[in-house]
Amino acid sequence: MHTSMGLHFTQVAKEYSNLRTTDTEPIRFITSNLKGHKGLICADVGCGSGRYSMMLSEAYGEQLSLFCCDNSSEMLRELKVQFQIKDIHRFTIVDSPSENIPLENAALDAIFTFNAIHHFQLNEFFLESVRLLVDHGQLFVYTRLAEQNNNSIWGKYFPGFLEKESRLYHQDVIEKELSKLETLELKSVTKFPYKRSMSLERLALLVKQRHYSTFSLYSEKELTSALSQFEDNIRNDFSDTSNIYWEDENIMYHIANNE
Repeated sequence: MHTSMGLHFTQVAKEYSNLRTTDTEPIRFITSNLKGHKGLICADVGCGSGRYSMMLSEAYGEQLSLFCCDNSSEMLRELKVQFQIKDIHRFTIVDSPSENIPLENAALDAIFTFNAIHHFQLNEFFLESVRLLVDHGQLFVYTRLAEQNNNSIWGKYFPGFLEKESRLYHQDVIEKELSKLETLELKSVTKFPYKRSMSLERLALLVKQRHYSTFSLYSEKELTSALSQFEDNIRNDFSDTSNIYWEDENIMYHIANNE
């Protein structure tokens, strides 16, 4: 991860779970595709402060042993605090990059990653997944594609957002990298549309608190100017600024490791 991103996640760790929207749909998708499995040993890679790790742990209870992997010590520290509050114990914190996770070969039944893959070196992460997964182990990649970002509230209305956010992968890039590894079978590609709504006041607060790491790529002066223009853009298109509505879309790659 780039140094500036490491600093960003250190600064927002304590408030990160409150800033970001956590979708339940990908958890339901995963649990429906891992039915009948008992005693799962899995990893949430790029887990951050543990928003999705917690939902997985609550969904599976004692049937899940989870490695929570991230290379932000502050995020992992916050995850540990939140898990202790929820009395969740079957987890292990792993402070490491996604491309070099210190676990044994074939250690995992499944790997999950949620809205984090744009921080990874894609080919190296897929290679590491092959190493870590058992035969017929499963990989679930939940993300937003570059092309999906265009229609987000930020992509449509926030000046410079699409230009600054150059890290998101295109669908063809992900699938090309997957095709290079013969053991990885792409089982399904599922899109998740979401209807969102929020007040302009709340949206502006999320910008100021940098709820997306993209906002940390702006200088203070750039961000202040862009936020002012964003507010003007919203007021021009929405008569009721207490109810700004839009549609987001994410995607889930369900992949099997067939060695």
